[in-house]
Amino acid sequence: MTSKKELKKIFKKLVCLLLALICALHLVSCNSSEPRSVSCPYPLRQLTMLDEQTGWGLSLENEILFTTNGIENFKTLKSYETASFDRFVSAAFLDSRTAYTALFSLSDNQLIVDRTSDSGASWQQTQIDFADYSDFCDAGSLFLGFSDKQHGYLLCCSTPAAGLMTKLLFSTDDGGASFSFTADLSGTITGYPQGITAVSEDNLYIAVTYHGIDSYLYQSSDRAKTWASVDIFPRTADVNYVDGYAPVFGRTHTDDNENGIILLKIVGEQTAFQLFTTLDGGGHWAPGIEIPCENLLSYSIAGDGQLYIIDASGQVLCL
Repeated sequence: MTSKKELKKIFKKLVCLLLALICALHLVSCNSSEPRSVSCPYPLRQLTMLDEQTGWGLSLENEILFTTNGIENFKTLKSYETASFDRFVSAAFLDSRTAYTALFSLSDNQLIVDRTSDSGASWQQTQIDFADYSDFCDAGSLFLGFSDKQHGYLLCCSTPAAGLMTKLLFSTDDGGASFSFTADLSGTITGYPQGITAVSEDNLYIAVTYHGIDSYLYQSSDRAKTWASVDIFPRTADVNYVDGYAPVFGRTHTDDNENGIILLKIVGEQTAFQLFTTLDGGGHWAPGIEIPCENLLSYSIAGDGQLYIIDASGQVLCL
């Protein structure tokens, strides 16, 4: 017989699922069912619009962009020459004044994190000596995730070799002024990371893709000490694999970072991009709409609830 305490837990879970579903429906209630192309002078890799007018972008040419007059009027604040680094630059945009970028410096064998707190008028640089790690981790890819202006994480991944990839995690508690080595996640996180999300300094997600495994999303609730695979989508026999994209928190309807969305690429006889929502930091996820796009590089949600999708060519689509 189910106890009152268990019934309360079940009821609370159902309420969370219902509210998350309502949130997902509201997210797109004023938008068309088909994505529309957004005019942008740059092909983008990342986009964060704080509202309809103000936002940040990272172009495919590794340019840091900023606008106070809409996406179509992005201007270049900072550009990274391809000769000075390997792979791509990663960025984290917090608000209209605060942004971070990360890259490899091949000439100095350093990880570089640049930061601004005045909308790109000035930049400060932090260097992480990579000499102790370069013997077993080459310059592959970098991912930044900040929960606030003080706490953030830098995930450094090697190039994949025979399905294996070194994954080193660094963290900061002083707004990027310094980073410390936190963990080697190579044996913990299986697959190829697509991004890292810091909901809070304790609550972290790493999304991965790799067709030979079942896991597509990992979560840590103890500042990266332990990790567990998160299963959001109930796998069926007709699903070959699922790819995860880093969830986005804190921009769905309110500034509460417990609210979030995630897109999963579900591949079977056909490929679908499925939206899921949460109102409790990822404790429960509810299925939302299917996103009509052919490919996905990244996505974001604006402060007004607008969903932006960047496809593989860098084109911005809006729902």
